[in-house]
Amino acid sequence: MRRITVPMFEMLQFIPLNIDDHIDFCTAAHRETFRLTFGSEISDEYLEREHEKMREHYALDPASVVLATLAGKRIGLAEIQTRGKTGSAYGWVNFFYITPEERENGYGAELIKYAAGYFRSLGLTQIFLRVGRINKAAARFYLRNGFIRSPNGDRDSELLLVHYIDGLPFDVSDILQLYGAQMNYEISDNSHGDKDRRFTIIAEFAGMGKIVIKAARNAFTTPERVAGWASLAQHYNALGIYAPRFLRNANGGYGSIVGGCCVYAEAFAKFAPDESINYEQSAEARLTALGKAAAHPAPIVPWPAPYALYDKFDENDDAPEIYDNGLRVIRRISEQFPQYAGRAASIMREYERRRTEFELVYRALPKAVFQADMNRSNLLYDNSRFVGLWDFNLSGTDAVLAYAFYECFYYMTEAESDIIKQGAVTVPIAEERLRRNLGYVARAYTFTDAEKASFGTYFNLAVPFWGANAEAYHKLIRDHCAAYIPQILDFVEFQMTRRDVDDWLMETR
Repeated sequence: MRRITVPMFEMLQFIPLNIDDHIDFCTAAHRETFRLTFGSEISDEYLEREHEKMREHYALDPASVVLATLAGKRIGLAEIQTRGKTGSAYGWVNFFYITPEERENGYGAELIKYAAGYFRSLGLTQIFLRVGRINKAAARFYLRNGFIRSPNGDRDSELLLVHYIDGLPFDVSDILQLYGAQMNYEISDNSHGDKDRRFTIIAEFAGMGKIVIKAARNAFTTPERVAGWASLAQHYNALGIYAPRFLRNANGGYGSIVGGCCVYAEAFAKFAPDESINYEQSAEARLTALGKAAAHPAPIVPWPAPYALYDKFDENDDAPEIYDNGLRVIRRISEQFPQYAGRAASIMREYERRRTEFELVYRALPKAVFQADMNRSNLLYDNSRFVGLWDFNLSGTDAVLAYAFYECFYYMTEAESDIIKQGAVTVPIAEERLRRNLGYVARAYTFTDAEKASFGTYFNLAVPFWGANAEAYHKLIRDHCAAYIPQILDFVEFQMTRRDVDDWLMETR
């Protein structure tokens, strides 16, 4: 068995835990933890599944399921495992437990040190776990002992936390000193994978109050882009669309490099998202604001928005997003289901022909710079009234038609899987919403004749491999194998060739 060196604490020992030798202790631990996490009692079926997982992990590696003892007394246990693919694997805590009478004596911190030693021996750098939203005491414990929030992975009832075994990729004090005499702060990890690291620090400074500091290490966050985002936020404010202002740092600029991360700061927002407001309720206000930004464009910046049809937003991408989606879907169908490879290849050849023909037309369409991600978490409200946006880190130049389509087309994917499974090739309710939404944009922005003439072709190129559509195809393939491949190809081909949408933009006013 692999030996792991861990700190000892007042004779605290960790021994491999065969659950069947300590079933009473494990049962009590799971019952209490479930109650604290979810506010209800664990079912016998769920409890047995948890016990079975412990047996499986013990069989794979006894060092991954350990009992913590103090002078022979059982005081806690840890169940940990490795998750993720080779090259991007991480540590995961399935279960941490310390008996109530020993919780303020430092033994929980020793469990974390044990896990860190275990995962470090495997070459891993991060440990993740979930904690119940209602379990405030446990959350405070983890945050005191090196874990930070990772909100992108939160669930309705649980928070996701992450611990960097060898520390964060930067020294927080080096970041804070860019903005003044710091009083206190909290940090969260908002990363989107190893190639897109993002951290948010909410800090309070003497004389300045709260500010939001962001540190990012990815291909699209640079001091030059941050300066562009700052200018765009000012422009939005001048149009009456609220955005938190960007703050200059001690170096005189908006962005600086610290520990390999690009660091920048924004004023603490005057308004906040409102989860009680249905996204549909915001459509008129936010899309009219989009039209205003298009009608009064800020100076063009030399990088694209993420959804530009012919340009990669991130240099690490294989191809522009929609085109890349198409390549992946067609490749998967052709490789896994050779009986459909001929038809799939024929559809892709026609798609690529039309895409090539349209490029010069597309690049000549009116352009503007946009905030670029009006999802529900980025919408700011004042007493249920939409007032503005935050999070400008995807801002870039795009064809007005493409960006307006992106935001108006949000609803087209609500029930696509069922539509495709039924053999239908249109989504009437969603399409009606698209037409209505384009009308909201047109209240502030007058679409040009060139945009109106291009609308049908843009629709043909965007819809077949739209992000959520492609996800629906992959799910159908994964869940039902070849059963719905003909319907998927029918849907793609129809959307790529239909002509009944050509005049939709003509109707806006």
